[in-house]
Amino acid sequence: MTQILINEKPFYCLGFGMHEDFEIHGRGYDQAVMTKDLNLLEWMGGNCYRTSHYPYAEERMAESDRRGIAVVVEAPAVQFRAYSNKSLDLYKEMVKELIDRDKNHPSAIMWCLSNDPKKIGNTSTSYLKKVVDYARELDKTRPVTICLQYPKAL
Repeated sequence: MTQILINEKPFYCLGFGMHEDFEIHGRGYDQAVMTKDLNLLEWMGGNCYRTSHYPYAEERMAESDRRGIAVVVEAPAVQFRAYSNKSLDLYKEMVKELIDRDKNHPSAIMWCLSNDPKKIGNTSTSYLKKVVDYARELDKTRPVTICLQYPKAL
């Protein structure tokens, strides 16, 4: 059985994918909106959220650390489909920046490297495996995931 351990104890994620936006002013960090969102998460009994679909503001990560809320940190790779050697180098650079930025946040419990990548034969699977392997080289302590719409999407 696969499980997440935090301080050698099983951890069950209760939460959802969040968006760092607000209907009045759009996407971006806002202290009041962040406080409301995290209060609602806790009020609902949640303990975790995924940063849909990009890394969030440092302030939100720091507040998640302070509150003990777990975060699945997502790379900005929604519906990715540009499978080439050049894009692989850029993708790896983006993953390195993501991990370097958030690896010291105790709230960052997992790296999500893409959301709903497009399947292109066997190319997408082998390409994304290289990205996952690279992330695991950079951080051997945290799980790595990719969000998929349906089973066998890759």
